[in-house]
Amino acid sequence: MARAAPVALTAALAAAVAGVAVARPGRLHVLVAGLAVAGVALAVTGALLRWASLGVVAALALGAAFAATRYETTTVVDVATPGVALGLFLLAEAVAWSAEGGAGGAPGLPAPRRLVAITAAAGAGTAAAAMVTVAVSLPVTEDLAVAALGGAAVVGVVVVLLSLARGRARDGDPDVAGG
Repeated sequence: MARAAPVALTAALAAAVAGVAVARPGRLHVLVAGLAVAGVALAVTGALLRWASLGVVAALALGAAFAATRYETTTVVDVATPGVALGLFLLAEAVAWSAEGGAGGAPGLPAPRRLVAITAAAGAGTAAAAMVTVAVSLPVTEDLAVAALGGAAVVGVVVVLLSLARGRARDGDPDVAGG
């Protein structure tokens, strides 16, 4: 039963991101739908087969589906972008979670330290995406304060991600330490 939790979470996240992309009107709706279906299929397949790399490919396909919806409306900032970014991040984490537990074991809950790291990265990324979305939505785009806000958001995300990666490498995580 524990094995079903990461697969169900993966399917729900992939379907949610795909739904946001497909719900947008546009001339590229066939491309968007194809990318969305491929992304959901790759995510669920990755979770079922415990192949974490497919989570990244699924996130790429779903991100491309969402980006394709922006083709005709490049001058309008979509306020759903931070939510889609968070969904893609959590999707990749859910597929990675499904890959844990070895060949025969069921994955348990991620370690508390990892949950804190995931929460911190998700929070920082969403906050940065929201700040950048707000900054580029303001009518005065040549304001120095707006540029500084966007720059601070990007620096903040990079600092959080680097500190998390350094902590994982120090703890001997083979995905980060090169092992």
